[in-house]
Amino acid sequence: RARATPRPGGRDGGSASGAAAAAVAATPSVGGGAPAAMSGPVLSPDAYGAVVRWCERRIDGGRRGDGRWLCAEDASFAGVPLPSLWSIMRLVARRRIKRKHHLFAAEWRDAAMLLERIEEVHGAGMTLREFAETAGFSPYCLAGMVVDSKRFLADPRAAAGGDEQLARELLECFTTDFCFSPQGEVAKAAAGLAHEELLEAQLRRLGVCFETEEHMRLRGVSKTPDAHLLVPMGVRMHPDGPVHIVHWIDSKALFADEAEHADYMSRQLSMYASKFGPG
Repeated sequence: RARATPRPGGRDGGSASGAAAAAVAATPSVGGGAPAAMSGPVLSPDAYGAVVRWCERRIDGGRRGDGRWLCAEDASFAGVPLPSLWSIMRLVARRRIKRKHHLFAAEWRDAAMLLERIEEVHGAGMTLREFAETAGFSPYCLAGMVVDSKRFLADPRAAAGGDEQLARELLECFTTDFCFSPQGEVAKAAAGLAHEELLEAQLRRLGVCFETEEHMRLRGVSKTPDAHLLVPMGVRMHPDGPVHIVHWIDSKALFADEAEHADYMSRQLSMYASKFGPG
């Protein structure tokens, strides 16, 4: 689903951004059929709201780490494919965790109270990860409030004050959080690169003249989209809708609702529009 930069919002509850956007955007102007494999779901506000509420129930239920929030039987929930469902889950989780961050920081960054907090968790028969999950918070962020992550990775036992059980629990927190852990960020970056490659392959298949981000940087251009179209193309959002002129395409390997579109507009896409025109 493509979005023209002058109008980040729309009537739909959300759309799968990334190579799918390029596929749907590029196809109408060259006469080819839209490849279904690259197209993501577009949900109505009601359908998207139902998916978000379902994700929130999963998060509050403590299904976290190792993909335990989602499993194979979830693949058909509300007709949303599992990769998109996973992306929505990550989006909802990050927003909820950010809202709770200051509350946990007030309690867990107080050095005088830290040991007491840990003892309370253990007294309840939970590990730090289990406590964070039950509270709908990030195990990675919680562990970062207990000990500096860089110091911990250099010497886990010393950072945990010689407490081997605490060291094991902190390691679990730092490595199982799919939202904030390094593994989660690596997976997100890998998905982004894969979708950029799909975008370029699709544009080449359609015979679109464009230059990549790498080519633009060699010319000394900074702050670049993934693809700058050397010949702008016309794109219709709907079969009978107006034609939008597109000068560039940027791929985001994530599911984006209206708030996410608005956030990327303010942080990144509006800059591309000012430099290259609408995209």
